[in-house]
Amino acid sequence: MTGVRPVRRGSIRRGPQAAGTAAAAPPVRVAVVGAGAAGTLTALHLVRGARARGTLLEVVVVDPAAELGRGTAFGTTDDRHLLNVPAVGMSALPDRSQHFVEWRRQRGASVGNDLHVFAPRREYSRYLEDTLWEELRAAADTVRLEHRRAWVTGIEPVAPGSVATGSRPWRLVCHGARPVEADAFVVATGLPEAGTAWAPESLLRSSSFVVDPWAPGALEAVARDRRGLADVLVVGSGLTMVDVALTVLGRTARHDRRLTAVSRSGLLPGAHADRPLPAAVPDVTDWPHDLEGIVARATRHLHEVRDGAGDWRPAVDGLRFRVAELWSRLEEPERAEFLTRYAGPWGRLRHRMPPSSAARVDAFRAAGRLEVRADRVVDARCLGAGGVRVTLASGEVREVGWVVNCTGPALDVRASGNHLLADLLRPRPDGPLASAATAGMGLRTHGGRLLAADGGASAAPVWVLGALRRGELLESTAVPEIRVQAQQVAESLLGTFGPVPGRTAASAAAGREVGVAVATG
Repeated sequence: MTGVRPVRRGSIRRGPQAAGTAAAAPPVRVAVVGAGAAGTLTALHLVRGARARGTLLEVVVVDPAAELGRGTAFGTTDDRHLLNVPAVGMSALPDRSQHFVEWRRQRGASVGNDLHVFAPRREYSRYLEDTLWEELRAAADTVRLEHRRAWVTGIEPVAPGSVATGSRPWRLVCHGARPVEADAFVVATGLPEAGTAWAPESLLRSSSFVVDPWAPGALEAVARDRRGLADVLVVGSGLTMVDVALTVLGRTARHDRRLTAVSRSGLLPGAHADRPLPAAVPDVTDWPHDLEGIVARATRHLHEVRDGAGDWRPAVDGLRFRVAELWSRLEEPERAEFLTRYAGPWGRLRHRMPPSSAARVDAFRAAGRLEVRADRVVDARCLGAGGVRVTLASGEVREVGWVVNCTGPALDVRASGNHLLADLLRPRPDGPLASAATAGMGLRTHGGRLLAADGGASAAPVWVLGALRRGELLESTAVPEIRVQAQQVAESLLGTFGPVPGRTAASAAAGREVGVAVATG
């Protein structure tokens, strides 16, 4: 579906010209691609920044989604799917750490120790949307926001003659909709689509294969199925598998259903502690600059904290604050080695289950309804009456009603199937507009602004954040990281393009031309 969806919004101020100027500077127009958490946080901080500066601003969020703030992470409708960060760590505003907690209190959603509760993810999407509208109301004199429901397929320069007559120099190309011209662009598309390289071709063709459990209605179809084979095979044993189990083995699920989860490790994520524990942040000044040396020191840190505090979790939470610094010390071959040898164990320690989710998983396993094992799918055949006969590497053959893909997003954006990312990376006469970061885990940037293949600034004024910076930061998919990046992107972008009091329209236009051609931080 395409088209323009006006949202509750402020209006662009078109009042008297500022004293001493020949003409009022036109509003800065920013196009944000992606309406999930990263895109909504970006829009939020653009609005806040423009209001603080007194900058006239137009924000166009381009995404076919019907609502802002949902995306893959927070689009679930099942309240059993919880945040895996306590409420006190989920504020959208870095300078107000309890903002999300306060929002929950105002709506009567908080009881007991509400700072450290693990709230439903669906609730968080409403919080993001409410916070954006609140900021828009406060910026009603300076900011307008529009949600345009369309798929973005590329970015292209506007003809030079059009720029001279007032058009912006670049525009987004949209499928079945008119282009979106803007002064600057933020790509906040989130993680790539679910990876299916492991799946046999016959399974890919099966209607009993759930490629993406977060696709609208996908899990509901499995949970409601009462006629087919009862059992479910899940490929992957991380946090997504946990959420799938909570849905398809929940209170309303058929009593004869069992779920088997297979993965390379056969291990579940760790669980959060039942009580808050302060992070133990290490001083890494004298840590080595090679992978094995860093791993050795990190392991020692974990053991020392566990022995001293009685728990390993504060050590892991403290390392999170040093990951980007340590990652930057590694050369590309050592980064690739980390991804092969250590990314899995680190992820199980770092990305943990809420305590209540862990308790439910333990109960499912104790009742014989959930099995987690090391194995992999080697063959699959569709059954005539529905369901799939799956052959595992162990030699076991299972007949199941559904196979659910929980292996997570594909690692390499170069093979993601995202048309905009492919367009940014494609060869052009003057070179690609972007280059892939480590292992294709996003794009190379300087402080979030896109870099071209030669390491210089991209010809297009494009910023990225969140999952598209994993290759250069490693930890870049959780809200605590994304909210800071969104604020930094807004500050960088408004500092580059935003007119200030006393600045003429001509000087603002000149600034845009410089912003396109010169690298900025």
